[in-house]
This record gives sequence, C-alpha cells and structure tokens, in this order.
Amino acid sequence: MQRLALLLLLAFASLSAPANEPATQLLDQNALPWKPVHGDGQMAPLALTESGKPLAVLIRLPKGGVLQPHSGSARWHFITVVSGTLSYADGDVLDQGKLKDYPAGSVLVLPQGLMHYAMARQNDVLLQVTLIHQDSLTPEVRRQTAPHNITVTEAPTTHHQAAPVQAQSALVAFLTTDDPMIAGHALHFAQRMLASGRRATVILVGEAGRLGIKTLPSPTSAVSGATLNQDLASFVGSGGKVYISAYTLRHFSATSEMLASGISLPDDPQAIHNHMFDPATQLVVW
Repeated sequence: MQRLALLLLLAFASLSAPANEPATQLLDQNALPWKPVHGDGQMAPLALTESGKPLAVLIRLPKGGVLQPHSGSARWHFITVVSGTLSYADGDVLDQGKLKDYPAGSVLVLPQGLMHYAMARQNDVLLQVTLIHQDSLTPEVRRQTAPHNITVTEAPTTHHQAAPVQAQSALVAFLTTDDPMIAGHALHFAQRMLASGRRATVILVGEAGRLGIKTLPSPTSAVSGATLNQDLASFVGSGGKVYISAYTLRHFSATSEMLASGISLPDDPQAIHNHMFDPATQLVVW
C-alpha cells in the first residue's frame, strides 16, 4: 500500500511539473563559432536568413585592435555598442584623426555600401550588428538617417537606392556589385545622366572594383550587351568620372597601374565626400 501511494505521488508530481517550457536562456558567447573579420575583429553569427545571409552578429574587438575599412551589402546596418568604447569613422582610408568615440549603449546606423573603420582605443569592445536586408526603417529612424536630406527608396525597375533632393544637377553612383543586371542598370543610368548634360560620377566599391581593373574579366551587361568594363570605358569617354576606393584596390591585390584608363583613386576624398552630400547631388547606391 505504501508503495502504491508513493507511485501515485510521483505520478501526480510529474503531471504538475512543467515539461520543457520555454524559458529565457543566457547565451554562452564562448561557445559561438568566432571567426576573424576586418583585421583584428572576431565575429560570431547569431541569426541567418534562409539563404545564409547574416541577420545579427556579435563582433569582438580587443583593446588596441582595428577594424580595417570595409562596407556591407545589407540595406542597413545597426551597430550597437554593447560594452567598451568604440572609436569609429566613415571613409575608405584609416585616419585616426577622424575617429569619434561612442560609449556603450550607442547605436550607429549605416546605409548599404558605406565604407567605414573602427578601433578599440580605450578598452575591449563588444558590438552587436543587426543587418536589415529590406528598406523597412520606421519614419522616426529614417528622419535621423537623413541629415543631408537623403532618403533611401526603391526606384522602379532599377533596384537601387535613390536620394531624392531638390534641384539635382549631378549624380554620384555608389556601385558595390558587378552583377550584370544591377551594375548594367547603374552604368546605363549614369550614361543617361551625362547625355542629359548633368555631371555624373561612379565610385567603385567592393566587388564592383573588378570592373575598373583591366587584368580582371568583366561580366556582360544585361542591359547593353557589352561587357561592364566596356560600358565603364564608354562612360569615361563621354566625360564621366570614375573612382575606385583604396580599400577595394587592396581587396583585389591590385595597384593603381592596373586600373583601366580614366579610372583612378580619389585625389581629394574630402572634396568627393562634400560633392556626394551636396543638396544638388543625387546619391544612388547600387
């Protein structure tokens, strides 16, 4: 009888106890698959899309470490400083004089293709980066990310980010890909801007850099039927300006002597930056 009572008591206890109920878990960061990134950084993915693109990552940067100049392919990047003080600046050439310190709790918002770099000058830094692959910012965030009256919208048929401003008389096309369709549309659009009498500049960043290096093969444009580097040469021949970032050149282990005719490193990066954010300039990121 006592044994039966004990069995009944255990059965009742098992029915009343929660079975694998959801609960908050503390993430063991040391168990994550950390990999080197952008120089001295270590990155661990937290979430991925079905196609394997990162949605959220952690980045560690030890004191004295440097994240070399780089850009991202996601539409937007939200960088949250979890701990430490991040020293950060925009640009494709590391310049410690331009670094600005952001303490823990800071949130930085970066658009697609923006070259930037960072250091951990004061202490170890932990970042959480959220990558947004769609143009889905809230109106409040969008207003804060448009200090130069630049908004990012999906233009019809061309799949690029446009910057609608008033009285635009110039174009800067920030080309980040050598995709035959996207790059083909970008160069076609830039050529049309020239034909309309407007000033047009193309800046090659990331994988688009191969279009400016004469020793590398070039895809065929899905728009013109010519190779993309031929389209680029035609654009230069029509009076367009083409620059390639120093970081992109290093990415392809190339030198300035390997650049196609009419393509060069920026001789005055600050002047180009000012031109990009001039209210009369339409800035487009492809």
